Amino acid sequence: MGQGLVQSFVGDVRLVVRIVGPVPSDEFDAHIVEAVERKASVRVSLVVVVGAGTLHADARHRAKLLQAGLLEMPFALLADLPARHHETALRWLGARMRLFARNEFDKACDFLAIDAVLRPPIARAVETLSGQLKGPEPTSEARIARAAMRDALDTATAFDVSVPRLKTRSAPPRS
Repeated sequence: MGQGLVQSFVGDVRLVVRIVGPVPSDEFDAHIVEAVERKASVRVSLVVVVGAGTLHADARHRAKLLQAGLLEMPFALLADLPARHHETALRWLGARMRLFARNEFDKACDFLAIDAVLRPPIARAVETLSGQLKGPEPTSEARIARAAMRDALDTATAFDVSVPRLKTRSAPPRS
């Protein structure tokens, strides 16, 4: 078994899959370096939290995301746990994000205006990356969410649906 956080890039989408528990700082720092290297080719980010329990998010990690400019692009957080306090903290830092339940994959993709052709590869990448994480066995909620992703994958494959792109605003100047 592997890591606490993994990422992949599908088209112009940065996909991050992480465990509920703490992610070691050295692993998080490596994630930041890779994300910054690819930042110019990324339009939005989709973060998927795997596991049961309370999401552990370090304030130092949020500060690193802010300093690296990774909170400037819109992102969606898919999690089946109470994470409103993390959403509030990230929004306070200027993040343009929304929180979704794990079974709301399509709603998250709609929010991010992810093209229909990218949704099946993203859903497959979530499955693959989830298998690389360390942590407990998936809960029944996680199994339901995976089933919803597979349904979304089947639907996206069966229909040619185009989704309008999200119009982004530039961040206000910092003083």
